[in-house]
Amino acid sequence: MWLAVRLQALPSDPEPFLCLQVFKWTGSNSFFVKGDLDSLMMGSGSGQFGLWLDGDLYHGGSYPCATFNNEVLARQEQFCIKELEAWVLS
Repeated sequence: MWLAVRLQALPSDPEPFLCLQVFKWTGSNSFFVKGDLDSLMMGSGSGQFGLWLDGDLYHGGSYPCATFNNEVLARQEQFCIKELEAWVLS
């Protein structure tokens, strides 16, 4: 998992730059990704998901999880999705 953070090096910089904070697999479990028609989940532990998206891709949630030892990936634990970007690596 990763978290994108906007940083501004100096107050005089007109544009902040994007930095990625990477959360690697901890090895504590194998709950990488699970999905069905109702939701998409990434990471798990203690009954919470590192990232959870509902089936309509409108609501989501993020919680610390054992799989990636991540922090909450949004400003709030529960959120509404405004934009979604998906990548395919091959």
